[in-house]
Amino acid sequence: MIGFIQGSVLFLEENKAIILTNSGVGYTLFIPFSTSTTIKENDNVKLFVETIVREDSITLFGFKTKNEQDLFNLFLQVNKVGPKLSLAILGAESPAVVASAIRNGDARFFKGISGVGKKTSEKIIID
Repeated sequence: MIGFIQGSVLFLEENKAIILTNSGVGYTLFIPFSTSTTIKENDNVKLFVETIVREDSITLFGFKTKNEQDLFNLFLQVNKVGPKLSLAILGAESPAVVASAIRNGDARFFKGISGVGKKTSEKIIID
């Protein structure tokens, strides 16, 4: 399982980056939107990695901080919240703001996030 990656950004999209390591291997990682706005191609980056293994795929998710990765994993424990939705929630704001919205029971915070409806926002807050 891949847990951390360091290298240069070879390619960057809104929620995806290819990180080229010193060994010459490029890894595709899905990243929060908030991360994609703070890095650019050719930047050297260090990212914590969450590896999701499914029957038909192995997908890597990258995070600038361990706190982001931990929050991502907490969201995955909520029924109906998968990796892509968890990433979208994390990309909406900083982990501190997201955690504060959950602690304060602020369901309105989640309204602007695509894929999060009223029931899902309530589940996130409760769970």
